Amino acid sequence: MKVHYTMLVLVCCAAAALADGSEAISVTPAPDGKSTQLTSPAGTLVVPLLEVQALAVLKSPSGVPSVLVSGRSCTECDENRSLYLVPLAYREGKLLRYDYPGKLIDRDSGKIAQRVRGFYGACAGTAKDSLVLMLSFKGADGHWHQTNSVLYPSDMPGHMENPLELKTTQTAIEQRVKAGACHELPGLTQRSEP
Repeated sequence: MKVHYTMLVLVCCAAAALADGSEAISVTPAPDGKSTQLTSPAGTLVVPLLEVQALAVLKSPSGVPSVLVSGRSCTECDENRSLYLVPLAYREGKLLRYDYPGKLIDRDSGKIAQRVRGFYGACAGTAKDSLVLMLSFKGADGHWHQTNSVLYPSDMPGHMENPLELKTTQTAIEQRVKAGACHELPGLTQRSEP
């Protein structure tokens, strides 16, 4: 799984009701025109991202809510849409950037270079909220490789609680999706960044 670090300076768009049934998040451009304001019953948060979509509210092991969002740090660039877990205590600084689910097409060859499936909720075999990323990528050896990770929201931005290799099988996660405890993110097809 690729992890990118991005200094966030944001501008954004619409409003979102979350499909997982968690509290609704309003997404609006911040008054400064350079960031996005996320408003929930728990408070208002300004994030440095553009084209933001609120996807879910996940809670850290201590109960602090984080908003799972997708977005970009620029609009007139080749940056792909990415995932970010933003604690409601966030004020400023770096947010960790995660690959958005879907297919990544190699810019030069036009072939699929990576596939990612993403899940959120109680997906990792515990009742704790998590973000699960299942990444398949074509290695330099020409073979497909897989790495799966589970990330737990933290009380602090730029940190994760217990990033672990996923021990739960894909079948078990799909059963949790059917039971409504876990939700799969829809995939996008994007081109590799230059």
